[in-house]
Amino acid sequence: MGLSYFHINQSLRKVHLLRKRSLQQAMRKQNLQPSWLPLLHYVEEHPGCTQAEVAENLALTPAAITLATQRLAAQKMLVKKTDQKNLRRNILSVTAVGQERLRKMGIFFEEFDQKMFQGLSEAELCAFQKTLDRITTNITGEDKNEVSRQVITDLLREIREDA
Repeated sequence: MGLSYFHINQSLRKVHLLRKRSLQQAMRKQNLQPSWLPLLHYVEEHPGCTQAEVAENLALTPAAITLATQRLAAQKMLVKKTDQKNLRRNILSVTAVGQERLRKMGIFFEEFDQKMFQGLSEAELCAFQKTLDRITTNITGEDKNEVSRQVITDLLREIREDA
């Protein structure tokens, strides 16, 4: 069989979908919806943030954040308090229950990633990362493949706006 870009692309897609399916199964076990995990992470990293800040930084609509925070509060994973200086703003914080769910999901990610990359040497992983970086910079035209949370959020925002 010769080189096939289609096969390479389908393989990348399959890895992505298998990881996504495993994540969804693990989240179901923790009574989490897909959009809740990044929301909980953001609030844990920015205690006292507002719903508007979360919406802006996660590239989600204010309505989506309102619904998600209501559901997270109902499951005791998040606390919403009205800002006494501005009664239209809700201040958010993650509860002990929410922190425990994040901890369990962190363990899941660590174990899944270990399974996904088992049998690959450090040299193979470095070569794979360099290949992914090169593919990405070929597409973007950038000098370096930046993968910070902000870069990914901005990319998601662009995709949602173009849809």
